[in-house]
Amino acid sequence: MHISLYRKYRPQTFSDMVGQTTAVDVLRTALENGSIGHAYLFSGPRGCGKTTVARLVAKSLCCLDRKNSAEPCDKCDNCVAIARGEHLDVVEIDGASNNGVDAIRELKSHVSLRALSSHYKVYIIDEVHMLSSGAFNALLKTLEEPPENVIFLLATTEPHKVPVTIRSRCQHIPFHRISVQDIVSRLEYVCNSEGITADNDALWEIARMADGALRDALSLTEQAISLGHGTITRDAIDEMTGGASRTRLEAWVVSLLAEPNVAASSLAKIISSGTSCERLCEQIFIIFCDLWYAKLWQNNLDVLLESSQEEISFLKNEAQKWDERVLRRCAYVTNKIMSKAHNGINGEYFAGLLFLELKNAIDGVDNSPAKAEAPVKNPQAQVTPQPIIPNANQNTSNVQPEQKKVSAPVTASSFNEPSIKAPSSFDERVDAFTSTKSDKIDTSNFTKSFGECDFTKIIEAVSQDNYEFAAALLDTKVLQNGDEIIFEATDSPLSAAFLNIPFNKEIASLAVKKAFGLIKETPAEEKNEAQPSVVDALQNPVQRNSAGASAQEINQGTTGGVTQAISANAGRILKLAGAELLYVEKDVMDLEEENDG
Repeated sequence: MHISLYRKYRPQTFSDMVGQTTAVDVLRTALENGSIGHAYLFSGPRGCGKTTVARLVAKSLCCLDRKNSAEPCDKCDNCVAIARGEHLDVVEIDGASNNGVDAIRELKSHVSLRALSSHYKVYIIDEVHMLSSGAFNALLKTLEEPPENVIFLLATTEPHKVPVTIRSRCQHIPFHRISVQDIVSRLEYVCNSEGITADNDALWEIARMADGALRDALSLTEQAISLGHGTITRDAIDEMTGGASRTRLEAWVVSLLAEPNVAASSLAKIISSGTSCERLCEQIFIIFCDLWYAKLWQNNLDVLLESSQEEISFLKNEAQKWDERVLRRCAYVTNKIMSKAHNGINGEYFAGLLFLELKNAIDGVDNSPAKAEAPVKNPQAQVTPQPIIPNANQNTSNVQPEQKKVSAPVTASSFNEPSIKAPSSFDERVDAFTSTKSDKIDTSNFTKSFGECDFTKIIEAVSQDNYEFAAALLDTKVLQNGDEIIFEATDSPLSAAFLNIPFNKEIASLAVKKAFGLIKETPAEEKNEAQPSVVDALQNPVQRNSAGASAQEINQGTTGGVTQAISANAGRILKLAGAELLYVEKDVMDLEEENDG
């Protein structure tokens, strides 16, 4: 019967192990000194030698003619039986298929029996993370205090799934991915042993495809031998990879810079050959990164990259033709497109998108969408919004009032540019006025405390909730665009939210217009009784909720039980942001009065 290469060339001694020097040295030293632990946890990626090393430890413990360096002889009856998996004192358990409590209970029932033909009994549990919670709990006591001469060797690819109670009872030895160079060396040994001719580039491509797993590399080698009819060639590797081998993609990158039209057609052929878009994107990204490394550090490529001498020579020569910034852009673009390939994408669409983005990166074309401009109702009469009052500093508690400037609007009639001057800060004035225990706060004194300035005119124009409006306008830039008043609070989302409410925006706009004389009152004899004046609107605003119902309608119960107007909701928004100093709750003041009394 044919035996697969990864089984035929499984290491039978510690010296045959590839790429796990640290783990092997730790175990060999413990075996040689007779200080082997009772439980070990081997963790690492697939195909890196965890189970193989566990078997080697078992062979070393049970070997009848062990060498001085703890190497098993690999010739005695115990070594041969363990290699075949027939030794009665070495029990291998597949944790994926025997993950229940019953399997562990059966193990516990046999663990106390004496070894039959050797001094030790060894239990190897592969994929131990697949055990159930009940199985782990059943194993705890036995794993902590096993019988004399019983060794547990646990292997897993996902150590984080093993309970901490299990890990703490084991010596944890991590295994690592095997380097590309070590895999290539092992593949050359296998090919020489089998009498197979292999191209060096083909072996390097297989090693890269294995992603650190020697078992995968041997499986791919066996497949390449079948495709190459007894040899390992580049053509066989191209057929295996669907045309996305390193050599072919390097040639494509060269044509991308020299002959873009040839690169476009070649990319379509590579996609149609059957390679996955995700793998293609990964390989192109790696090539651009390697070229970037070669551009920056040509003398250190042998240390930086795991590549053959032919590949390093290509990188050094090709990197001279590229600009370092272009290589970075190409790598970034490829990485951005990789997410689309990962989620699944049409091959033709992917080829066009990849070529377009890379060509733009090479040519320095910025295809990011431009910022959309706000539409203008009447372009011919466009008026650039002009500042009326600047936005105040965000941190009002740390800024003295003298630093808050109010500039004049750019209109037909220019205003003065007064400064807010007061003996105390805004927060201190709020504290002073809100500390008064009364049913009604004297808002007139509050506004007067700012001094004579345009800001005072605005907040004096709003007789209701002027604390809220003052707080919002302190962090807001007020602009004029014709008859429209625009409020910009880019650095204060809460102020923007408050002033974006239609009712609040209308009141603030009317107050600004009134303060700067941008609106005139209609003579009394020309007033329409159905249309209230600006002063009436400011002094007695009609509060409406999101459904458009007025406060009067709400009180009459005509809106289906809605009990709060929109300005009250806006007040809560600002208060939740931490602006408690700007508000006074009447219920709280009444409660304080009761406590005082």
